[in-house]
Amino acid sequence: MEFLFKGTICIDFAAYAPSEDSRQYKGFNTRTEETNDNIDDNTDMEVNEPEIDTTTQNTMSSSLSSNDSSLSSNDSSSDDDDHITKNKVLMFVVANVTNYFMNYVLKNPCRDSSMTGHRWVSKILNGHPIRCYQMFRMKKLVFLELCDILETNIYEQVGLLLYMLSQPGSVRNSDKRFQHSGETISRHFHSILEVVCMFTKDIIKPVDPLFRDNPDEILKDARYRPYFRDCIGAIYVCVPSHLQEVYIGRKGYTTTNVMVVCDFSMCFTYVWAGYAHDTKIFMEALRKPALHFLHPPQGKYYLVDSSYPTFMGFLGPCKKTSTIERAFGLCKARWKILGNMPPFALKTQNQIIVSCMAIHNFIQRNDKSDGEFDSLDKDNEYIDSDEDESEVGSSTTT
Repeated sequence: MEFLFKGTICIDFAAYAPSEDSRQYKGFNTRTEETNDNIDDNTDMEVNEPEIDTTTQNTMSSSLSSNDSSLSSNDSSSDDDDHITKNKVLMFVVANVTNYFMNYVLKNPCRDSSMTGHRWVSKILNGHPIRCYQMFRMKKLVFLELCDILETNIYEQVGLLLYMLSQPGSVRNSDKRFQHSGETISRHFHSILEVVCMFTKDIIKPVDPLFRDNPDEILKDARYRPYFRDCIGAIYVCVPSHLQEVYIGRKGYTTTNVMVVCDFSMCFTYVWAGYAHDTKIFMEALRKPALHFLHPPQGKYYLVDSSYPTFMGFLGPCKKTSTIERAFGLCKARWKILGNMPPFALKTQNQIIVSCMAIHNFIQRNDKSDGEFDSLDKDNEYIDSDEDESEVGSSTTT
């Protein structure tokens, strides 16, 4: 075998022997020639096509054309629906972007006055003294001293508090005056009110807790000196005993009844707001040391209303007390909010009452020439026409 096939190369369908004269691959040529012959044979073949009737051709063509038109109309309708959907989505996106832009980027200011709250307070303080007294119910120097006591240099906040306490209005009126939103006004009002309530502990109390000195108002008045030399104050709440409903006054509308102790300089030395029956307040104050009621020292006494029991240290019944009526009348005249309490929470209403009386004391002790105190001091026969001075209202929240 080795002798027969030695030197022969074999690939697929062709063989090459080195001993041959021609080195062509005969297999490749043979395949190519066969392929060409097949192509020529196919070219010479006759194709017999089936004959189609004319009616059939017309039917088929019309069917094809109707199918084509149906497909084209469906495609057109689908394109229209897609276009409408895209337009709706685009309009929704544009509307939201525009709304966001108008509300948060290009804001239209609701309060666009150039006279901001800070500028207005500065203008009042630096303007005519009467304007300061009319708006804040105190003189400029007293206003600045109050800011020092409260340890704040933000005059706008203190001005906001005094404005809301003294002017008959609401938070809505204040936001126009101070050019802030209602939320901002309410937040700062409650904030400064809390500060003033902390301050009340130092201002609503007797100047001398031991009551060693007799009041000048008694010593200098011959009518009272022989009888009230040892009197240190008056406790008075004008609430009839048969009206037991909490927060309902005798006038038929909702009020907050207030028990106070007042000295003869028309300063409040003790305040308790919120109950209708004064005897209950009085007995609670005596029994609970946590309420910090100052009991009279040995030999001293309070004048009390006819609703209170009479025992050691408490002399009654005293039906009318001019000093405490003047103090109530002046406090309610100065702070208009006490006569028309906004619908705050009860806790806030009580804080407002106590704060008004604390600032009342502060003015009396720091401004001896205050016009309103002066006029009442000279009127020894003062009897206020409102017999329910100790009632604060009207309020819509109970």
